[in-house]
Amino acid sequence: NSGDPLIVEKTSLTMELLKIRGKGKNELGYGDASDPITLVSATRPGIVNAPTTEIEGANVKVSWSAPSNGGSVILSYRVQIRDFSGFFRDIDTAVAGLSTTIPLSSLTSEPFNLVQGSLVASKVVALNLIGEGILSPANSVGALIQVRP
Repeated sequence: NSGDPLIVEKTSLTMELLKIRGKGKNELGYGDASDPITLVSATRPGIVNAPTTEIEGANVKVSWSAPSNGGSVILSYRVQIRDFSGFFRDIDTAVAGLSTTIPLSSLTSEPFNLVQGSLVASKVVALNLIGEGILSPANSVGALIQVRP
């Protein structure tokens, strides 16, 4: 009988590195500790830079660059658009790539109610297995709402 299973001791924790070592136990007590091993732990994704917006026909394309993934693959992005009152609302909550296309007609109706000449301001946040990062800053220039007469 080898006794209790391996016991793991946390010896230090700094940012994304975890050093651990183990000891075995039997009826005579604990053995010597193993050499430490270092594991890299994942964190939430980094902040996305302000996205860009551009008109593509009857749509607005929102694009961004990938942030640091925090040590875990980015699963998706959540995109928000500023409505007429200045509140940012989710428009697309599971974008797999680095852009999404939104019909202008959806931005000029409820709940966004943007009017001719309004800037399409957007924010983006990345999601990995650990959770969401921090919302990006909004773009300050870009696509303006165009309404057909």
